[in-house]
Amino acid sequence: MKKELVSIIVPVYNVESWIYECIQSILKQSYTNFELLIINDGSTDNSIYKIKDLIKNDERVKLFNRENRGVASSRNFGMDQSKGEYIIFVDSDDKITANMLESCINLFNTTNVDIVAFNASVLDENNIGIFDKNKYKQKQLVPSKIYQSDEFIRRNGTKIVSVCLYIYKNKFLKSNNIRFNEGIIHEDVVFWLDILLCKFTISYLDQNFYIRRVRENSIMTGNNILKSQEGYKFAASYIKDDILKMRSLSRTKREYFISKMVRYYQNTYKGNKLIELIVPLLRGVSIKNYFSVMIRRFKGDIPSGE
Repeated sequence: MKKELVSIIVPVYNVESWIYECIQSILKQSYTNFELLIINDGSTDNSIYKIKDLIKNDERVKLFNRENRGVASSRNFGMDQSKGEYIIFVDSDDKITANMLESCINLFNTTNVDIVAFNASVLDENNIGIFDKNKYKQKQLVPSKIYQSDEFIRRNGTKIVSVCLYIYKNKFLKSNNIRFNEGIIHEDVVFWLDILLCKFTISYLDQNFYIRRVRENSIMTGNNILKSQEGYKFAASYIKDDILKMRSLSRTKREYFISKMVRYYQNTYKGNKLIELIVPLLRGVSIKNYFSVMIRRFKGDIPSGE
């Protein structure tokens, strides 16, 4: 049986303490037909030396050195260089389990979907487990079932998290011109908004294949809070000014995008400014239906088939 090539894209910036574990977890995959695209985004620490020591003469690995342009630019560059039938993004301070690729490719071969989803477990920077078991678990989905895009949104809209918790068909991303928006935080959010505008099929594996690391100086802490708010503001404005003006949106997708826009504005504005932004957008929307759906989405409590 033909083994399809998987492109694994890893942007790297100043992660000398964790990059060895990350790359090692990829090189130890039971599924071996992959290309590892490492994009060194202008690191100023010893990350690059640790990478070179680890990859040595492994022909599956391609290392690119670039000036610092951010994770979104690095991911886009990796996508441009990719030759695989499938693409996965791995953050350079995270790692993956040894059977992740093999399990996901098996599901692709069985279902022929565009995207395969899975779960993550969480570690802190000292490799101590953080036991919020549902944070990165897509519990509304039935494993191995094939979902169309609207049904996926109805069941799982509130649990669309990191882009790293999915493997994508390269053809699907390229044919729909799905790219990362450069220069903002929460580029994952806009990337997935663009995916949700498309028609796609998706299936799910109820396994913690991805191991996320939560660090003290991550995007969501300290001086990056203001940048984070700007990222949410960008996503909300993108929905308001572009997405909601599309007449081809299904009712399910329109309701979903409105609820997400409200949530993103809530992360950015408070009080009268929040009301001023939201109320005009609800004209023509069934208020009873809108708030019913929005509240249940925020709670992650939408029942099957609704």
